[in-house]
Amino acid sequence: MQFLDEQGLRQRLDGLGEAAVKRQLARHLLNPQEAAVAELWLDERAAARAERSSAGNLQLARSATNAAWAAAIAALVATAIAVAALIVSLLALKEAP
Repeated sequence: MQFLDEQGLRQRLDGLGEAAVKRQLARHLLNPQEAAVAELWLDERAAARAERSSAGNLQLARSATNAAWAAAIAALVATAIAVAALIVSLLALKEAP
């Protein structure tokens, strides 16, 4: 029966939202068992937020890595083109009378 009560409390906490639950805890409006479940509920919410943030940071890091590789490849291509242009210029100068 306690599981059903805890499940009902968690649903009530979901409906209230984090800010309201924190206010209730600060004002000691929950009994000790409810307060323990509420603290756990808040911790779970914070952990879920941190996990989402970490996943977002990882995706951002991957995007930055891909952009860096693209820039490096573009720089190599530009260097090759510049060297080819230099060679053509030198050959043209050599052939000039």
